Amino acid sequence: MQLSHSRKTFAIAASILCLSGTFGIVAGGKQLETIRTQIAHQLLTQEITAPRYQLSIGQQYSYQLNYDSHAKSDLRVLFTDIDKTPEAKRNAPSSLVSDLNVKINSEVIITVLAKQGNNYLLSYRFNNPIVKILSKEQLIKQQSQLVTEDLKQDIVATVDPQGRIVAVQFAPKTAEISQTFARSILADMQFVTPNNSDRLREWTQQEEDQNGKFLAHYEAASSFENRGSILPFRKTKVQYFPRPSSTPSRQGKPKSDLTIHPQGEWQGKFDAAKGQLQELTGQETQKIIISNKEVGTDETKMSLKLQSVTTLPTIQPLQTKLQPQLKAPSIPLSYQVSEADAEAQIQKRQLGTDTLESISAALDRAEATRNLQNDYTPLYLKLKSLIYLQPKTSEIFGDRLSIAKPDSLSFQLITGALSAAGHPQAQAALSKVILQRVADTKVALMLIPSLSAVKNPTAETVKTLDQLASTPDPEVTTTAQLALGSVVAKLNSTEAKPIVDRFVQTLQTTKQPEEQRHLLLVLGNVGTSELLSVIEPFTQNQDAALKAAATAALRNIPDVRVTPILIQILEKDADDNVRLEAAIALGLREMTPESFSAQKATFTKDSSVKVRLAILNTLWQAREAYPEVVAIVKNAADKDSDKDVKETAMKLLLEP
Repeated sequence: MQLSHSRKTFAIAASILCLSGTFGIVAGGKQLETIRTQIAHQLLTQEITAPRYQLSIGQQYSYQLNYDSHAKSDLRVLFTDIDKTPEAKRNAPSSLVSDLNVKINSEVIITVLAKQGNNYLLSYRFNNPIVKILSKEQLIKQQSQLVTEDLKQDIVATVDPQGRIVAVQFAPKTAEISQTFARSILADMQFVTPNNSDRLREWTQQEEDQNGKFLAHYEAASSFENRGSILPFRKTKVQYFPRPSSTPSRQGKPKSDLTIHPQGEWQGKFDAAKGQLQELTGQETQKIIISNKEVGTDETKMSLKLQSVTTLPTIQPLQTKLQPQLKAPSIPLSYQVSEADAEAQIQKRQLGTDTLESISAALDRAEATRNLQNDYTPLYLKLKSLIYLQPKTSEIFGDRLSIAKPDSLSFQLITGALSAAGHPQAQAALSKVILQRVADTKVALMLIPSLSAVKNPTAETVKTLDQLASTPDPEVTTTAQLALGSVVAKLNSTEAKPIVDRFVQTLQTTKQPEEQRHLLLVLGNVGTSELLSVIEPFTQNQDAALKAAATAALRNIPDVRVTPILIQILEKDADDNVRLEAAIALGLREMTPESFSAQKATFTKDSSVKVRLAILNTLWQAREAYPEVVAIVKNAADKDSDKDVKETAMKLLLEP
C-alpha cells in the first residue's frame, strides 16, 4: 500500500536528537535544562509532511504477518462472588468462562483491484496461512483447519483514500468464525492517514473493529531514523464509542454498561518517497468492563512487515476470479450478528451433539445420584439450549415438571430452563403447570416468578397471571399480582392500561393499609411515568410502612423528578426503614451530582448502620465518575466507628 507524500528530509530533527547527547556531556545545571527545553520545543513545533496513500490499480504488496491474540473472559463475576465460590466449583467447566488463543502466521497479499468513486477495492489473501486456535492451551484442530482453508480465499475490501476499511466482502460459504477472525486482523492492520492537512505531527481518526467504533490517535515518533524518507509513527486507541442499544433501557434503571479500556500502542513506518507502509508492529491489551466488573481481557500482538511490491501485468483475471466475493453482502468491520442470531449460535455451541434423549437420560442420572457438592450448571445449560432450539420439547419437559417434587433437581433445572428460553412454547408449558398445581402453594410460589421473568410475555402468560391474581390463597394472589406488575411493564401501553387502571382504582378505594402497601409495590413493578402522581403522595403518609413501600415503588419510575424526591426522603425522614428504601432506590438510579452530594453527606451522619451500608455500596459503584469516593471508603476502612461499616469498606477496597 502506498502513501502520497512529497519528499522531505528530517536531517534537522535527526541532528537535534544527535546533538542532545553531546550537549548532555558538556553542559550542566541551568544550561542543560535550557537546551533540553529548546530541543523539546523544536520537536513539538516541527511540522512533518503528512503521509498519503497513493494506490494504483494492479499494484500488489506482500507482507509477512505474525498475529497472536489471547482472549480470556469470565462472566460468572456478573452473577456471583467468585472469591467466595468453592474452589471445586470455581475451577469447574462453565460456558461462562472462556480462554481462547489465536495464532496466525501468513504471507498477506494485498492487491489494488479497482477504483470506485473516491474509494478503492482491495483484495486481501492469506497465502499459506498457519492457523492455531487453542482453548485453554489445547489445540482445536477442526476450527483451526476450517479457518486455515477459509483464509486462503480472497477477501474484498472497500478502502477509503486514507486507508480506512469501509466494508469487506467474503467468499460464499466462508464460516462465521473465519469472518470474525479475518475482520479482527484486518482492523488491526489499518493505518489511517489524516484527511486534509499537508503538514502535521499528529492527528486523530475514527476507526472500527469487532468491538465497535473507536477514536485512534496518531503521532510522529519521538525519535526519527536518519533514513531519508522513512517516517516512524505510532498509533494508540483513545476510546471506544458506546454502541447504540437496540432496546432502550428505562430511565432510572441500572444500565448494562459495557466499556472497553484499550492500552498499548502500534508502531508504524512509512516510506514517504515510495508511499508504502513498511511495517506495523505492537501490542495492545483491552479490558472488558461490565457493570464496573472486569469480565475479560484481550491481549493482541502483531508484526506486519513489507516483503515486496510488484505490479500485475493485467488485473482482469483476478477481477473475474473474485466475482463471487464482489456479489456478496458488504459488511463493516464492526458488524455483529443480530441478538437473536447470536443467541442461537451460542445455544447451538452449548448443545453440541446432545439430543432430547441424551439430556433426559443425563437428568435422570443426576436426579438419582444428586450431590449438593456437584455443579449441575453444565446440565442446566444443555437443557436450556435444547428447549431454546427445539421449542416442541417445552411440552415434554412441562409434563415432567407437572409431577416433579418442588425440592427435586429436575424441578429446579426445568423451571429455570423454561423461563430462560422464554419463547411462547416455554411460557405455555409453565402456565399449564402452574394452573395444574396452583393448589400446592409451595409449587405455585416457585413457578409464578419464573413465568414473570420471561423477556417477551405472551397474551397467555398475562391471562394466567391475571387469573392467579384473584385466587382464594392469599399468598398465591399477592405473588401473582407482583408478578403481573413486572409483566405489565414489558407490554405496550394499550395492553397494559386496563390492568394498571384496575390496580390504581383498587389502591385509591381501599382503606386497608396492608393492601395499600402491597398495591404500591405492584405499581412499583410496573414503573411508568404516569404512576408518579399516584405513588408520590403516599411518601407523605403518617404510616411508616406505607411511606417505605411508596419510596421503594419510586425506584423504577423513569422521571427526572423522582431523584429529588428520594434525596429529600433520605435527608429528612425520621424512620430508618423509609430512609433505607430511599438509599436503595437511589442506588438503582443514575448517579447525579445532587444525588452524590446528598448520599456522601448522609453517609457521614446517618444514625442507621443499614442506611450507611447501602450508601457505601452505592458510592463505591460510582467511584470511576467520582474519584473522591476512594478516599471516603479508605477513611471508613481506617476510622469508622461501626464495625460492619469498617469491614465492608475494607472488602470494597480489596476488589480488583
